[in-house]
Amino acid sequence: MKKAFALLPASVIGMVLLLIACDRDSDSQPSPATRYIKSYGTIVHLQIEGGFYGIIAANGSRYNPVNMPDSLTRDSLPVYFEGEIQKDVATIQIWGEVIELSEIRTREHP
Repeated sequence: MKKAFALLPASVIGMVLLLIACDRDSDSQPSPATRYIKSYGTIVHLQIEGGFYGIIAANGSRYNPVNMPDSLTRDSLPVYFEGEIQKDVATIQIWGEVIELSEIRTREHP
């Protein structure tokens, strides 16, 4: 019986060290705050919070670009776009996923 109690502190220490190691592993692989999108879509003008331009992708997803070029701010304009979804950015529009465009260009309707 004394041997069982003697092993108890070692078991507790081992479990604590294991929990610390597991926690450190999760910190070393941070979850991505962004993801990259490549898609076709259509620019839309929305009358929300003073008006802004968004993109509705071919699959129906809605994107709120933080860096839409003025030259492409035309309602119903078909585009190809690429960019990173910004999970840690909020806007006053509260519409679609916030995206920072790395490329956007006009295209013909399919």
